[in-house]
Amino acid sequence: MENGRHFLLSAWPISDEDNEVRAFSHVIKDITDRKQAEEELRLTSEIFMNMAEGVYLIGMDDGIIKYANSRFENMFGYKPGELLGKNVSIVNAPTDMTPEETKRSIMDILRKTGEWHGETKNIKKDGTFFWCYGNVSLFDSALYGRVIISVHTDITDRKRSEEEARKMHQSLVKAHRKLQQAYEGEKQLRDKLVQSEKLASLGQMGAKIAHEINNPLTVISGRAQLYLMEDLDERLKKTFELIIRETKRIENITSAYRNLSRPVLPKQELLDLNAVLEESVENLINTGEIKHYKIQRNFYPDLPQVIGDSNRLIQVFRNLIVNASHAMADCEEKTLTLRSSVSKDGKFAELSIQDTGTGIEKDKLDKIFEVYYTTKADGLGTGLGLVVVKDIVEKQHKGRVSVESELGKGTTFTVQLPFKTKRKRKKILIADDEAYIRELFMTFFEEKGLEVFTATNGIEALDNYERIQPDIVLSDIEMPVMNGFELAKEIKLIKPEQRIVLMTGFYYEHTVKEQLKKANIPFFTKPADLNDVWKIVSEEE
Repeated sequence: MENGRHFLLSAWPISDEDNEVRAFSHVIKDITDRKQAEEELRLTSEIFMNMAEGVYLIGMDDGIIKYANSRFENMFGYKPGELLGKNVSIVNAPTDMTPEETKRSIMDILRKTGEWHGETKNIKKDGTFFWCYGNVSLFDSALYGRVIISVHTDITDRKRSEEEARKMHQSLVKAHRKLQQAYEGEKQLRDKLVQSEKLASLGQMGAKIAHEINNPLTVISGRAQLYLMEDLDERLKKTFELIIRETKRIENITSAYRNLSRPVLPKQELLDLNAVLEESVENLINTGEIKHYKIQRNFYPDLPQVIGDSNRLIQVFRNLIVNASHAMADCEEKTLTLRSSVSKDGKFAELSIQDTGTGIEKDKLDKIFEVYYTTKADGLGTGLGLVVVKDIVEKQHKGRVSVESELGKGTTFTVQLPFKTKRKRKKILIADDEAYIRELFMTFFEEKGLEVFTATNGIEALDNYERIQPDIVLSDIEMPVMNGFELAKEIKLIKPEQRIVLMTGFYYEHTVKEQLKKANIPFFTKPADLNDVWKIVSEEE
């Protein structure tokens, strides 16, 4: 060493013909740069070995670990030198990607940008999962060639704290939601209590009024009945029949108000609702209340029958029709439209009364079924009619009543009443290319009360799906033409909420496992216990 520089001296003897050394040849080579590189490498190694973070080098081309400092080895639970020569995938934990996929993903980014930073889920030698934050970059090493240098910091404690904070936040959100629901529930209960008190008060008042009215009604109705026993001309006979019919209607009205505080079960009759609605409107035409209104009828032919009380439902429709006539009283166009139809889900008969009246403001629509609330002019409304309508339809007949309105265009009230229908058998579509499997499950599910349809492959099942409209689809995964995964995907495009169950005898194949995991579809493996199959298919606990 001279003047801070390093030299390598090489010498060898020069001999004569007699093999005697006559001189020496010397070569002096300046190796300062090499010595500096060695010193820097030694220094870097010392830094790596004593860093608080784990550091390791990976070959860019082969993914093999070339170097790991002691902190990295300790972090992952390996002995000194034990990681060298192993593939980097050994330290990656499976997530939604396999360890190999994680490695490829990071390397793809490194090739494009030269660096990668992020959180990684890792695995120790003993199988323990933990989290690290990695700072990864490319480096050209004289010793190892093109390598990836990765600095890992253990962030498991931080992640645990974040998870605890997240769970605490979720708990607080749930608690807030429950408090909000409790408050809303308490408010609704208060409103219901107020409404119940009003209804009780109305019912008590109705009972007193009914008592006072029914006595003279008895006399009127009785006298009319006595006159009908005489020999009368046809005109008088119709007059007394009308008197008897209308006194009966008054009796039904007073009974309805009385029943608000002391409910009486409605009659259970099999009803043709088209006829009930027609009778309601004809009575009002005969009494002159809607004589000068244009009436349009659009009745659903062969509307299925419902179970109910015809007198009470006539009262509902009369109330709604009279309300419609009052709404159109000052309008140029006086058109009353009566419709009957079947609800979209096929469970209800729908009857609507539509007018071309003044309409109701949006902020008043929620209040119109409250006791004593009315939108009519003084002298026309008591705020009681729609209360009775709601009580008869929803409480007594287990139906629904709703309203839609637009100012200046009119209002539509819709009454839905449930059909009296038999319980439908659930349908199951079974797709399997093995005939004996189809026959087994067909027998089993028929014994369970299901209506069974079968298909030999996915295409056949898909072709018949919309015609059958099954409640459940049970499909084998491995089938020719179209497999179970493909069938499930196609069906979900048609009906996202469709209940689908897959079955397979190839569960332990890696690709099948991965696909089942991603598909998130219930499944069972063959062979299977039939009781377990039933629990999965029928969603029993």
